[in-house]
Amino acid sequence: MNSKQALKTPTAVLCGIILPATPIAAQDGVLIGGQIFDLGEIVVSATARPTERNRTGASVEVLDSEAILDTQTTRLSDTLERLPGVSATQNGPAGTSAELSIRGSRERYTAVYIDGIKVNDPTSTTGQYGNFGTIANSNVTRVEVLKGSQSALYGGAAVAGVVNIFTLPDASTPEGISQQAEFLVGSYGTVSGSYALVQKQDQWTLNFGISHFESDGFSAADENNGNTEDDPARETRFNFGAAYQFSDQITVGINGFATDASSEFDEYAAEPTDGTPDELSKRDSKGLRLYATIDGEVWDQDIALSYFRIDRSFDSPTIGPDTEANGGTPYKSDFTGERYRLDYSAATRLSDNVTLTLGGDLTRETAEYANLTSGSEDIDIWGVFAEGVYSPTGDLDITATLRHDDHSSFGGKTTGRLAFAYRASDQLTLRGAAATGYRPPSIDELYGNYPGAYPFEGNPDLTPETSQSIEFGADYNYASGARVSATAFLTEIDDLITYQYGFPTSSLENIPGTSKRRGIELSGVVPLAAGYELFGSYTYIDAEDATGAQLRRVPKHALVAGLAATITQSLDAQILINHVADRADESGQTMGDYTVVNASLSYDLSDRAEAFIRFDNIFDEDYQTIAGYGTAGRSVFVGVRASF
Repeated sequence: MNSKQALKTPTAVLCGIILPATPIAAQDGVLIGGQIFDLGEIVVSATARPTERNRTGASVEVLDSEAILDTQTTRLSDTLERLPGVSATQNGPAGTSAELSIRGSRERYTAVYIDGIKVNDPTSTTGQYGNFGTIANSNVTRVEVLKGSQSALYGGAAVAGVVNIFTLPDASTPEGISQQAEFLVGSYGTVSGSYALVQKQDQWTLNFGISHFESDGFSAADENNGNTEDDPARETRFNFGAAYQFSDQITVGINGFATDASSEFDEYAAEPTDGTPDELSKRDSKGLRLYATIDGEVWDQDIALSYFRIDRSFDSPTIGPDTEANGGTPYKSDFTGERYRLDYSAATRLSDNVTLTLGGDLTRETAEYANLTSGSEDIDIWGVFAEGVYSPTGDLDITATLRHDDHSSFGGKTTGRLAFAYRASDQLTLRGAAATGYRPPSIDELYGNYPGAYPFEGNPDLTPETSQSIEFGADYNYASGARVSATAFLTEIDDLITYQYGFPTSSLENIPGTSKRRGIELSGVVPLAAGYELFGSYTYIDAEDATGAQLRRVPKHALVAGLAATITQSLDAQILINHVADRADESGQTMGDYTVVNASLSYDLSDRAEAFIRFDNIFDEDYQTIAGYGTAGRSVFVGVRASF
C-alpha cells in the first residue's frame, strides 16, 4: 500500500452526517447474504436521507479526502474554486475577507455547515458565513457543494446552494488507533501544521484534531498602488467527536469545534489604503452538537441539538476619510452572535418504490453589538418539511420536497423542490430539478443603526428575497474511464434587498424586479497514456441585475484545466491552469482577465509518508479578484504528511 492509499479516504465512503440531524457514517455498499452490493457514491446533502449520487437529480460536487489532498492547497477556498460553478474573491492575503459564490450568487445566498452545525454568521451584514478566507484544508475529510435553490430542505439562506464541510471520521476507519499529521512551510512566511487522531474500538468511535496556520502575508491594498505594509494572519482550529453505538439500532454522539483567528487588513477610503498602524480583525467561534439516531422497524429517526457562537471584532485607527489627523476617532467594534437549533426527522418506506421523510427544526439566532437599534436582537424560526421519493422503475427516481417556515420578523414562507434522475444506461444519467427558495433579511439588515457623517438605519419592514431555479444535466461514464458532465441552469431572484440612499438617513428596501443568472457547467476527466490524466471544468454565466446590467464580480467565463501524472511509482506531478474572463467590479468597470498557472510534485517517502512541493502563480501573473486588493505573486510551499 503506497502513501496515498494509507493517507486518503476511499471515494466510495460516506463520511459524516445525515443533515441536518444525524452523523451516521455509511459506505457505498451493503452486506447482504455475505455479498457486497454496490450502491454507488452516496451523498448526504442533496436529499433528506443519504442517497446514491446518481439518484438525487441534483448538481452536487463531492471532494473526498483524496481529492482535497491531491490539490496540495492550504486553504479550502482555493480547493473549492476548482469546482464548476464555484468562484472565490478575497480582499487580500489569507485571513482577509473572502467570499464564495455559487453560480454567480454571492455568499449571502449560501448555507454553510461544519459537521452538521450551521455556521452562517448572525452578526454579519447579510448573514453569510464570511470565514472562507482562513478555513484550512487540514483535517477536512469531505466537502459536498450542493447547487441550486435548496430552501425546501434547508430553509432560508440556501438560494444559491449549500456547502457541507466534514471533519468527522468515516465508515472506512479501521479498528484501533489511526493518526495523521502534516507540516508545511512556504512563501510569505507561511507555516501550517495539523494532527488528527481517531480511535475506533467496540461500540466507541472517538476523534480529535488540531490545526494551525499563520502567514506574514502581503499588503491587502494592492502593492501596485504603492502599498507595502504586510498584513499577517493566523488561525488555530480544534475539533472533536465521540459516538457510542448502544445497539444495531441506537447511536448517540457529540461533536464540536473551536477556532481562534486574527488577521490584519487595510481600511477602505476612495480605494483600499494602508494605515500607519495596523488594522486588526479577530474572529473566535465555537460549535457543539448532540445527536441520536434510532433505526426502528418502521421509522428511522434522527434528532440533534446544536449550538454556534461567534465573537469577532474590528479595530481600525482610520476608517474612510475620518482619520485621526482630520479629527476623526479610531473605530473599534465588537460583535457577538449565537444560534441554538433543534432538528428532528423520521423516515419510512411506504412501499417498495416510495419512501417518505418528515421533519422539522426550531432555530433562535441572537446578535449583540453597538450598531443595533437596541444593542441586542434575536430572531426565531421554525420549519417543517416533507420529502417523498418515488421510484417507479429501477432506472427512475423522482424526489419532491415541500417546506414551510415561520419567521418571527415577517411571518410564513413556503418553498418546494422537484427533481428527477433517469439512468438511461449503465453509462448515462439524465437529471433535472426545479425549486423555489428565499433569503430572509439578516438581523443587521432589519435593525442595524450606523450614525455618523453618512447615517444608515436598517429596515424592520423588509420582506424575504425569493428565488426560482431550474436545471437540466447529464453525466456520462465511458468504458475507458473517462467521465463527463454537463448542466444548464437558470436562477432568478426577486425582491432584492438593496441599499437606498436617503437624506438625512439611508436604508434598505425590497426592489421590484428580477436578477438572473443563467449558464452552463462542463466538467470531465480523461485518462491519457498510462499514469496520465487530463481533468478540468468550464463555467459560463450570464448574470444580470433587474436593469439588465452585468452583476458585479461575476465572471462570464471560468476555466480550470489540469494534467495529473504518475511519473514513477513514488513520484506524482500535477499542473493546473485557472483562467477567468469578462468581469465587472463594484462600480461596473470592466476588470482585466487573468490566467494563473500552478504546479505540484509529491513523492512517497514510505508506504505511509509523502513529501510535496507546490508552486503557485508560476508566471507571476499580476491580477485582482476584487478591484484594489492584492493577490499573491509567484510562491513556493513545501511540506510532509504521514499516516500512522
